[in-house]
Amino acid sequence: TLSTFCNKELIQSEVKTTLSQKTTLSCEVADTKTEVKWYKDGKLLISSKTIHTESKGKSRQLVIDSVEKKDAGEYFCEAGAEKLAFKIHVEEAQSVFFNKESVQKDFKATVSQKATLSCEVSNTKTEVKWYKDGKLLTSSKTVHTESKGRSRQVVIESLEKKDAGEYICEAGTEKLAFKLQVEELQAQSAFFKKESVQKEVKATLSQKATLSCDVADNKTEVKWYKDGKLLTSYKTIHTESNGKNRQLVIDSVERKDAGEYFCEAGSEKLAFKIRVEEIQPKSAFVNKESVQKEVKATLSQKATLSCEVNDMKTEVKWYKDGKLLTSSKRVHTESKGKSRQLVVDRVERKDAGEYFCEAGAEKLAFKIHVEETQLKSAFFNKESVQKEVNASLSQKATLSCEVADAKTEVKWYKDGKLLTSSKSICAESKGKSRQLVIDNAERKDAGEYICEAGTEKLAFKIHVAEPLAGFSNKESVQREVKAALSQKATLNCEVSDSKMEVKWFKDGKLLASSKGIHMESRGKTRELVIERMEKNDAGEYTCEAGSEKLGFKLQLTDSAVKFKKKPAKNTFIVEASENVVLTTELTTEAGSVKWFRDGVELKDSSKCEIRKDGLSRTLTVKSAETKDCGTYSCQTPDDKVEFKLQVKDLALKFVVPLKPATVELGGTLSLICELNQASGNVVWQHEGREIKPGNRHCVRTDGAKRILTVTAVTKEDEGEYSCVCKNDKTSAKVTSKAPRLVRFTTKLNNVAAMERKDAIFKCAVTPIDVNVRWFHNNIQVIAGPKYNSEHGGGSHSLTITSVNQKDAGEVSVDAEGKSCKATLQVQREPVTFKKKLENLAVEEESEVKLEVVLSKPSDEVKWMKNSVVLQPAGNIEIRVEGAKQVLLFKRVTYSDRGIYACETLDDKTQAKLTVESKNSPQ
Repeated sequence: TLSTFCNKELIQSEVKTTLSQKTTLSCEVADTKTEVKWYKDGKLLISSKTIHTESKGKSRQLVIDSVEKKDAGEYFCEAGAEKLAFKIHVEEAQSVFFNKESVQKDFKATVSQKATLSCEVSNTKTEVKWYKDGKLLTSSKTVHTESKGRSRQVVIESLEKKDAGEYICEAGTEKLAFKLQVEELQAQSAFFKKESVQKEVKATLSQKATLSCDVADNKTEVKWYKDGKLLTSYKTIHTESNGKNRQLVIDSVERKDAGEYFCEAGSEKLAFKIRVEEIQPKSAFVNKESVQKEVKATLSQKATLSCEVNDMKTEVKWYKDGKLLTSSKRVHTESKGKSRQLVVDRVERKDAGEYFCEAGAEKLAFKIHVEETQLKSAFFNKESVQKEVNASLSQKATLSCEVADAKTEVKWYKDGKLLTSSKSICAESKGKSRQLVIDNAERKDAGEYICEAGTEKLAFKIHVAEPLAGFSNKESVQREVKAALSQKATLNCEVSDSKMEVKWFKDGKLLASSKGIHMESRGKTRELVIERMEKNDAGEYTCEAGSEKLGFKLQLTDSAVKFKKKPAKNTFIVEASENVVLTTELTTEAGSVKWFRDGVELKDSSKCEIRKDGLSRTLTVKSAETKDCGTYSCQTPDDKVEFKLQVKDLALKFVVPLKPATVELGGTLSLICELNQASGNVVWQHEGREIKPGNRHCVRTDGAKRILTVTAVTKEDEGEYSCVCKNDKTSAKVTSKAPRLVRFTTKLNNVAAMERKDAIFKCAVTPIDVNVRWFHNNIQVIAGPKYNSEHGGGSHSLTITSVNQKDAGEVSVDAEGKSCKATLQVQREPVTFKKKLENLAVEEESEVKLEVVLSKPSDEVKWMKNSVVLQPAGNIEIRVEGAKQVLLFKRVTYSDRGIYACETLDDKTQAKLTVESKNSPQ
């Protein structure tokens, strides 16, 4: 037989609860019509104030609202012949309040301040009541209670004297006491931030000293006293007042200025003290402590002794072992700003010893220690140096190496002879790099070279080869180049080696780069560029690469830019606000022009539009005004065309007049008219009297429009309004009417609707012609299949068709600024079985289907065997076809027999599957 109860193994049969908490015993029956009885310790229970039973669908519950000790014990739920056992354990209640000890119970606050009394409850569901002096508090404009999570607060927005007293927070049988003290506002101090004032000032004789403080109000006047006597301004002492800052300034402090000072503001005083100190004699040297007095140097390295003087004009003398030093080849002194240095260029053993720097009567002592050169090589990365260099005749050749110390100096030798820098050869030193550069290699430069650093040497060899052919494309070079005056001209050729350097000559003279002429070298390309061609740039040019030369000829072409024909009409007379178009035509498209008005150059702008189209050059003067009159000219370097422009004033008149208006009392009046041009002054009048802008009247200009706005309209604002210009006038009458009073006579009600049913919201407004807009979850409703709005007289309704869970939320209606809100709750439609499971007997290894049909498609469906939830796997498949669900066994086995159930959230069906062996007797 089927059990009366289902899911028995999932039932919570032991319940632990706390005193005064709510407790629920819960189970589920197989049939929604089954009735149950509840027993405690063998006695039938009936509903009372503290205990009641609940029955929803297949769920059966016993609810105890506020548990007492006597509620502990054994309980039974009886359905027919079956019983289910429960047990309730009752524990002592925890404190309702959390962290009682750490609650701030005494509060002090000032009149008109905000005050908050706050505590925390153990359970977020706990409700509390607040009392003051024994009376229950209710929310008002100034006092309200707040409940967030476990926090409970009473907030007083702006304290009054009467708010002082005892406050109690009550939760169940527990109470928490608070005390609130309200104090009067203290009188504000005349001084601001007294604590942060520097009250003791130290000053040196003849220095400036300042006593400074801030007042609370920048209108406050103060008096200054010294040793009780009022101070007045004179040559050496004066007072300053800037905003809220007050100062007493002594320009040149004397001994007599030491003592007590007071700054007095009303009845308040601030005390100061000045201490006067003697001037300390200033040292000739600065930062003596940080000077490096002991210097270690290696033989043949550079050594520097360095210090800093107080005054950049100070002269110093340097001594070694008591003897004055003078500059020599190896030793010299340097003076930059306040820095003073003694430099020994190549240290020798005799340079070790005591040194002094003398400035006036002061001396600074130094010591140089000379160390033997360490065994560390003077050269760095000797292995990677390119010791054999191949160069072509007239090419550049470079020998390069690196020293270990950036201060190391080297000497270069060729065939045993020391080399010195000349026009064609130079030695270079950058950081640790050392180079010997031969600018233009000759045959005699071939041979052995030595780089010497101290006692170390590095050997190099230069091979000088015959040069490659200098140029690679002599035949295809453009030797004759033509260019117009002020145009760019380029002479171009290509060398056979990208490293090859070339020289350019004009009429036999070597050329150097300047503002107007420069040389360019990219890969194998060599160019001579003349930026703006002049007459004297024409002539013979030569490019020389090694022993080879290429000749060029640069010719000047006739490039005079002239105007084709002068315009027949060169005087233009136009009315104000018209556009004026001046056009010319050139003899060449490439020619550039400039436009001028009365000799002043014009640039392209929103007022003057300059355009170029083929040979045509155009200037358009937009919305001509009187100030645009004058002589316009279009000029090239070789030619000029002139135009004369006269602009006549346009008679000012209204093209859009004022219109009569009716405005609500208290509303805003807006009158608009429009002139025939943007510029032009107007005067606004009311009943013949000029209106001055200000208070409620605002006058605006928007292009040619003239606008008058009057706010907070009264009866006195009725009458005739005029807008008057120089040659014209427009008028209109303004009347007022009582403001429209809109109100809801019937407000919206909250609606709860079942899924797939319609939800209808209704309201009524007055007057009946009010414009009404509906909103659903803050989005304005548009009529269609989902929404249908209707109205008749003052009654309005909105129907939301076939609601679903997404439609739940807020519905609101707006009636010309007045609004009303309600909520829409969507209740889930129960999913029940239209076709239930039936008992089935099948033969082993056959395909078996257990099939149900739901009242509607649902995802919340479970298949179970012997109360264990089934998942599709292996032999079992679950098929969903809309409202139809199938549990399929591909090849049923004897072990598949049992009780199968299908459940939704609202309904359940079950049946027995019997599996017979293939070999069993029929």
